[in-house]
Amino acid sequence: MVVSVSMWPFVVSVGSLVVVMGVISAGSWGLISGLMLVSVGLWMWAGEDQLKWVGVVGEVGNSSGKMGVLIFIFSEFVFFFSLVVSGIYLVEEWDMGEVVDMEGAPLLISLVLLSSGVSVTVAHQFLHSGRMLEAGLWEGVTVFLGLLFLGVQYEEWFSNWFEFGDGVGGSLFYFVTGFHGLHVLMGVSLNAMMVIMLVGGGCNEVGEWKAEGVVWYWHFVDVVWLFVYLVVYWYCM
Repeated sequence: MVVSVSMWPFVVSVGSLVVVMGVISAGSWGLISGLMLVSVGLWMWAGEDQLKWVGVVGEVGNSSGKMGVLIFIFSEFVFFFSLVVSGIYLVEEWDMGEVVDMEGAPLLISLVLLSSGVSVTVAHQFLHSGRMLEAGLWEGVTVFLGLLFLGVQYEEWFSNWFEFGDGVGGSLFYFVTGFHGLHVLMGVSLNAMMVIMLVGGGCNEVGEWKAEGVVWYWHFVDVVWLFVYLVVYWYCM
């Protein structure tokens, strides 16, 4: 068995680092260039397999890929868990003036994101039944709902009177919701690639476990948002 390693995961990692540095330094150049790197890296990564096996891909390859996705999701869960716990621990230092009405935009985007979880589940079922066109259409609905979530969250950010540097509350609010929004953006990109793959040519054996990974990742994004909504908007604010 011959294994070749792709360079595109490294490009995506560098792009993610540039995005974070751009957010920290409040520099639009870093955010834009980082997002461009991430987009190009994900696009090129979708065109090849991270690990390519010469010959038939067997159960070992599939199980290794799925395990890698699960480990990645678990690491992201630990990261968000630490952020949520930080909010609970520092709630007494939260400025009571730094509040957002949880029944306004936060409730709307929560319903939007939960609806996207339903649409990606329907797409998943069509994928397993071999109906690639229907799966691609429902993936398109998921992409639309993800973009709607980001659009409403963007408007919410710029309608708030407080900023990133305004105390513990402002820092934690924008840090937690911003990193979740970054995960949503990555999920939207992955689902958009699935639309192209499903509508264009279906899935091969390797592509199927990648599609599974995208569905798992999107459900992870849904579940994490519920904790963000309950802890940040309800408990802390």
